[in-house]
Amino acid sequence: MDQSSSSNRDHSFIPSLESRSITINGIGGGVLGVTRLQSGKPNAGLTAPHLLEDAFQLGVQLRDYTGDIYLHGRKLAFNRQAVGEMMLYDYREEWQAELLSSFDCVNFHIPRTLLNASIEDDRRSTLQGLRYTPGAATSDPVIVGLVQALLPSLSAGAELNQLFVDHVGLALTAHLSRNYGDLISLRSSSGGGLAPWQEHRAKEFIESNMATGIALPVLAAECGLSTSHFARAFRASTGVAPYQWLLQRRVERARKLLLETDLPIAEIAAACGFADQSHLSKVFARENGEPPAAWRRRNTS
Repeated sequence: MDQSSSSNRDHSFIPSLESRSITINGIGGGVLGVTRLQSGKPNAGLTAPHLLEDAFQLGVQLRDYTGDIYLHGRKLAFNRQAVGEMMLYDYREEWQAELLSSFDCVNFHIPRTLLNASIEDDRRSTLQGLRYTPGAATSDPVIVGLVQALLPSLSAGAELNQLFVDHVGLALTAHLSRNYGDLISLRSSSGGGLAPWQEHRAKEFIESNMATGIALPVLAAECGLSTSHFARAFRASTGVAPYQWLLQRRVERARKLLLETDLPIAEIAAACGFADQSHLSKVFARENGEPPAAWRRRNTS
C-alpha cells in the first residue's frame, strides 16, 4: 500500500478547501488529534491512502453528506451520513472515501493506547478494539455534545483553552471505551475527592501558572494521579472541573488588578492568562454581568 499521507492525526489525506486542527493531551502522554474539515464544493475526489497504525478515526458530520466508502478495495453499502451522525474507521484497515458532496465535519484521530489508558485507569481489561459496522452511521447525542463543546476551539485561534479541551478529550475517550469497546467488564471507581495535600498542590499550581496554558495531565501529575482519576477527584473536592476552577481564578485575579492597579485592560488580560482583551471581556462580562471597563468605572469611582 502506498502510504503517501504525511499524517493521520491532522487528516491531511482527506482533500478539503479549509481545515483547522488542534491537539488534546490524553492520559499517559498520548495525543488526540481533532480536525474540522470543510469543502463547499462537491466531488472533492478520493481520499489518499492513509497510514496503517493502531488508531481509530471518529467522524461527525455538521451537515448532510453523501459519498462512497471502500474497505480493502470493496465498495461498502454506504451512501449518506446525516448531520450529527458519527462513523468509526479503523486505521489498521485499508479504507478510502470518494467525497461526492460538499461537507463540513469534525474528525478525531484516536490512538488505541488512549482508549486502553482510560480502561486501565479503571482497572479493566485491555481494549482490543471498538465495536462498529464499517460504513454504518450512528447517532450518539453524547458525542454530538462533545463536538459542539469543541467547535469554538476549532475556530477561535489564539483563544484555545488547553485545559478545557483536554477535559473534553478525556470525556470522549472514556465514553468511547465504555460504550463502544469490546466486551469488557466494568468496575466501579471510587467517588472520593483529593487528599488535602493534593487539593492544595493543584490549586497552588493553577495559581502559579495562571498566565500560561495548563495541560490537564501535567496538573494531574503534580498530584501523583492519573488524568481521569484527578479530574473526578478534583470535581468531587471543589464542585467544579479543573478548567472551570482555572477560569474562575483568572476572573478573580482580573477583578483584583482592575481594582488595585491602573494597568490597561489588555495587560491585565495577558497577566491573567487570557488570549487577548476581547477574550477577557467576553468571559468577564459573562461572569460579572458587564465588561471589565464598565465594572472598573463602577467600582473605583
